[in-house]
Amino acid sequence: MFWQTLGDADLAHLAETCRAALAEGDAVISSLSIYGDVLMDNAQARKTRHNWKRLIDTAPSFGCDLVTGEASGNLTLTQAFLFYCFNNPCS
Repeated sequence: MFWQTLGDADLAHLAETCRAALAEGDAVISSLSIYGDVLMDNAQARKTRHNWKRLIDTAPSFGCDLVTGEASGNLTLTQAFLFYCFNNPCS
């Protein structure tokens, strides 16, 4: 779980390390999470939105297909944001 930003996390390396550590057992990574209000119109919210998209794009590398987070405010805006993220992956 991440708080507002991923910092300088190398997600590909983190995924590889996590999956290697879990390879010997029955544990799995079921989801990735980032928390921060993505509905605000400020620099921190823009970073959080970008990092949420990065997690969505990277989730398969962790062996999961679920990315969760917190998005305060209007449910319609939250749904629109998530629709956008899933249909416009980071390059």
